[in-house]
Amino acid sequence: MLNFFKVIGTPSALSDWSYVSQRKSQVVKEILEDADEENKRMVFRLVEGDLLRSYDNWRNILNIRPTGEGTLVKWTMEFEKQNQDIPDPVEYAASLIALTQNIDAYFLNTSRS
Repeated sequence: MLNFFKVIGTPSALSDWSYVSQRKSQVVKEILEDADEENKRMVFRLVEGDLLRSYDNWRNILNIRPTGEGTLVKWTMEFEKQNQDIPDPVEYAASLIALTQNIDAYFLNTSRS
């Protein structure tokens, strides 16, 4: 069980990410907008990158909550489409799920070592 939450970075810290979506390499730059260690919550706002070609505003909110023998990780994506023809960001949501699964696998592997 993940029984700690440590914010890495400080508010206003910038992070660059590269990922693949629809077989294309994409990039995004985000800023850590808010970090609340007591409530285990972090808010990231996108400031540059491929997603902002289709969305005017974008925030990812990460909430972590210990539950019994495990931990619940909840990602919330808040976004504003530039127009109604823009599809829902299903591919990006899938990348957040994959990221979370990779982190989970890392912690499980590390705890067994």
